Amino acid sequence: MLSRVLKARTEASRVEIRELRQSLSYSDRNEQRGNGRLRMQMNQLNQLVKLDRIGFQYNSEIEYSLHPVVVVESMNKVCTNYNSFKFKNEAPELYCLNG
Repeated sequence: MLSRVLKARTEASRVEIRELRQSLSYSDRNEQRGNGRLRMQMNQLNQLVKLDRIGFQYNSEIEYSLHPVVVVESMNKVCTNYNSFKFKNEAPELYCLNG
């Protein structure tokens, strides 16, 4: 009984996907393929980029901001003790013991 239900759902899903694909125009399908390829390339690049000590080996050809674990933001908070810039949520111990 359960296997019949699963087979019916699987077949219904296949039909629905087929109908959705047929309803897309040629240019929409090409755009989806291109987006899929780009997504695959980005995933492959993200796996190749090792972030360990990356600040000492910066490569201007790599878009680090596209990596899923990299956050690029401006240093807009001023340290009251040393008048230097720091990140908004940066821990005070990172460079200044006084906060």
